[in-house]
Amino acid sequence: MRLSIVQPAASAPGAFRVGLPSRWRFESGAVGMCADGGTLGVQAFGALGTMAMRTSGSTCLLDTHVTLFVANAAGGTDTVRLDADGLAITGWPVSRCLP
Repeated sequence: MRLSIVQPAASAPGAFRVGLPSRWRFESGAVGMCADGGTLGVQAFGALGTMAMRTSGSTCLLDTHVTLFVANAAGGTDTVRLDADGLAITGWPVSRCLP
């Protein structure tokens, strides 16, 4: 699963209702096996949930509780859920995670 968040926050697509700190917005999500070039196969057409940022020492952490909605081969909808607290965001300065 790949989740993409961006800063500065602008209006998010209406189908992506993911709560984030005020200066961030949820941009996209995808699921599946990574293909050549690191892209995932199925793009989400909707999402619900929350993502919160916090710090621990000099590490940014992400608490993520998001469900993605993706089209399946039969023409229906599948859901994929990620519930994880304390995901380390490597390579970011702590200042990016502060409110």
